Amino acid sequence: MEKITPEIDVKTIVLRGNFNPQLYQPAWFAFNNLLHKDVIETAKGLNINSVLTQFSFEEFQVQVTEDRFAVGVESALYSEPLRDLVLGTFMLLHHTPIEMIGINRQVHFHLEKEEQLSKILNHFAPKSEWKDVLDEASFESIVFRGNRKDKYEGFIRVAVTPSPKYKPGLFIDINDHYNLIDRTEKIVTADKALNVLKSAWDASHKMTESIIYSIYSKRT
Repeated sequence: MEKITPEIDVKTIVLRGNFNPQLYQPAWFAFNNLLHKDVIETAKGLNINSVLTQFSFEEFQVQVTEDRFAVGVESALYSEPLRDLVLGTFMLLHHTPIEMIGINRQVHFHLEKEEQLSKILNHFAPKSEWKDVLDEASFESIVFRGNRKDKYEGFIRVAVTPSPKYKPGLFIDINDHYNLIDRTEKIVTADKALNVLKSAWDASHKMTESIIYSIYSKRT
């Protein structure tokens, strides 16, 4: 498979559950050796209150609300440190109730020609199918959703749109979503989310690589 390198490659881990936003501030991460101690003085965009903690440090973007914990990086070089940060956080806070996890990826490609974008979009949604319904039909987004093939419950959602960053450009948004809740369980913890990050991380990366390549290759 041809190696392809997007201009922007964002990876985000999103957890849904019950969180205390004020806990997840830079000093806590530094105290527990999850981020370098410099984060206390150099974190950017710092916002901490009862319903939101938000900051960035080096490549990490952190945002925590009462029902959502998200950490993202904008470089493939930080993919493993991203996973390690989330693993370390919830190995310490393993009693945190987490019901869903998403291993998400967003990529932007700067294409050489507008025709390449048209070829990609037309492959998945031929304009000819719309000529009797719409005049000069154009695509704003194409979204696919399918069931998982592994042992986990959930789905995979893929959105394909023109890139808002580059013209001409291609944007691919992949949501690798895992449902962790079991209604028969009386106690919900972070253990299942940790298990996903340990056992499914590599497979998730390979899956997103395959999807991105399959879509991008339709440009020719």
